[in-house]
Amino acid sequence: MSMPSSHVGSMNLRRVAAMLFVAAAISGSEPVAARADDCAMFKRIAGAWTGTGKLHRQGDADAAPLRCRLTVAWWPATRTMTSTLDCRGIDLDFKLWSSISETEPDGRLAGAMTGSQGFDGAHLEGRCEGGRVTLHLRSRPGTTGKIATGDLTIALSADGRRLTNTVVATGAPTRPMLPALSIRFER
Repeated sequence: MSMPSSHVGSMNLRRVAAMLFVAAAISGSEPVAARADDCAMFKRIAGAWTGTGKLHRQGDADAAPLRCRLTVAWWPATRTMTSTLDCRGIDLDFKLWSSISETEPDGRLAGAMTGSQGFDGAHLEGRCEGGRVTLHLRSRPGTTGKIATGDLTIALSADGRRLTNTVVATGAPTRPMLPALSIRFER
């Protein structure tokens, strides 16, 4: 039994359309967040956090107490974490915004941070390993024309309920230092 050529053509067209539809569905069906190479910690810390901490400013003998809110978003399609840190103290308040992306499947990270209170921002590079992110900060020269450096560590407790952020100044003592900052957050 032979089929009219118009029927064969429409069947082929439907078959090709069906294959394209299935291929598109399959290619979009793999959840990006399930990739083994994602920094799993970023997904775990997404959400809102509150905490207390201390800011050790250059030249101050005492640390300034802080109350802080941290809001974190995880964007699996680009493997990027964005955050807003809003801190208030007795005589200061500041905000920091950051965007950190996993640049390589082995956990290498890169990003940027900007802020209020005269903080011109910093370039971030580091690694994500398990429940810990370690980043090196290199500030933009800003109004002083000098660069400050520091190390930022973000650690998540095993139960996922506590988060610690610590910044410690590094570099030669003649350079302006990033203030030391330590904040403990809870959900």
